[in-house]
Amino acid sequence: MSSRLIPRGLHSIAAASVVLAMIAVVGLSVPTDAGTSDQATVPVTCRVLASLEASFPGAVSLGDLITGAPPALSTPQTVTVRSNAPWALKIRSDAQDGRMRQWAGTGYATPAPRTMAAPLEWKRQDGADFAPISGSGTVVAAGMPPTGSSGAAVSVIFRQAASYDDEALPDPGHAYRIEVTYVATQTY
Repeated sequence: MSSRLIPRGLHSIAAASVVLAMIAVVGLSVPTDAGTSDQATVPVTCRVLASLEASFPGAVSLGDLITGAPPALSTPQTVTVRSNAPWALKIRSDAQDGRMRQWAGTGYATPAPRTMAAPLEWKRQDGADFAPISGSGTVVAAGMPPTGSSGAAVSVIFRQAASYDDEALPDPGHAYRIEVTYVATQTY
């Protein structure tokens, strides 16, 4: 039998290679779920807050009214609402009786502004009848569902009649005026 002699430095390298190969083989046979991984289920929660956004029409001019002529009508005045909860729309004026008063350019004429005989009237564009506006909030739309991102539109038309009981205003800087307030609110 012949014996081969392995130099001493090479013998250590060969033995180390065999040991590393054995560790690699043994490592492959160890199950991966035996303490090498873990998992957890974590809840993620949030709440969506109620949100409402509305756009309102601007100033309305009914022009020059003529006594005895049919009442002047406004173009449709559109309120657009975006809401993620049920909502409603109300309308009111700054005059409890709904009648336009003499405006002097920066405020109502003092001490006693002239007042139109008939109140300003309003209706929903899709409504049947006009009603006088008042200082109390009157419902324009109620029980409206959430709108989604596209929103929902409600249009109002105003009507004003003029009679011989309405005085012509001598100052060209004066006009009859009323302030209309729209109030969009969420309802639950």
